[in-house]
Amino acid sequence: MTPEQYDRWKDFALRMARHAFPEATPARRAKIEASVENFFSWHERDSSETAAVVDWDSGEEYEVNGYKYRPCICDDVSSHLSEHYHERETRSGFEPRGNKFESQVSCCIRAGLDLASSPSAGVLGFTIGDLRRMYPEGLPRWVIEGFEPPITTETPDDAGVWL
Repeated sequence: MTPEQYDRWKDFALRMARHAFPEATPARRAKIEASVENFFSWHERDSSETAAVVDWDSGEEYEVNGYKYRPCICDDVSSHLSEHYHERETRSGFEPRGNKFESQVSCCIRAGLDLASSPSAGVLGFTIGDLRRMYPEGLPRWVIEGFEPPITTETPDDAGVWL
């Protein structure tokens, strides 16, 4: 991940926290934003780990003090949000499940990463209107690149988008 991709990732994630949950109270959006900001305090822009990030599930191997690591942002997000998990019984045993807050924070981080680094359409449930609220100055080219059909000024706000 380049420094420019990192900046885009963080910017998108924080904008999403502030604007993409219109049903959330201002206090809830502030809490989501604070959690996203806290996540980024773990991942410094110019660190070896951040440079090795490729996408949500994988990264390039890097070395620190003789130890080899491979970053996996999905695991970092799970660790960051672990206090919001509870166990749910399934046929195969117990599995951790997040709550609505965990889901909102995770969506912000993943959607930002996917758009900035490696688009995967891994986040559902958002609209063009959500993106427009996030970028009132106009959608940046890097956000709309790759969408089919292309996002235009005529695209309705209620059109769904996979981020």
